[in-house]
Amino acid sequence: MKTNKIIERNAELQEHLTKENKKYYGNLLVYIRVMSLIRDEKKSEEMLLEILEDILEGQAHGQSAEYYLGKNPKQVADNIIKELPINVIDTIKIIISSLGILCLLKLIPILVSFE
Repeated sequence: MKTNKIIERNAELQEHLTKENKKYYGNLLVYIRVMSLIRDEKKSEEMLLEILEDILEGQAHGQSAEYYLGKNPKQVADNIIKELPINVIDTIKIIISSLGILCLLKLIPILVSFE
């Protein structure tokens, strides 16, 4: 399944979460997506979908996400992120883009000066 389809499926399934579980999973989702910037996006989305499916299964049996995964979503997310492989190509792209932006910011004052 393509990454965008996984994300769409994830959004669909989130609609079935209770308010409490939606808040917990939302925190987990945002933290993992932000902190896994240099990680394999498809693998991280697959992992998020798997966690969501587990939360929904627990929810069907009367368990909250907090009970099922633990009280601290940040700690759960950190453990998940450690498991994800680093995407070397995307990391290099981010570094090159950052260096390009830095160079442009340095050059703009030189190019604009009329002296």
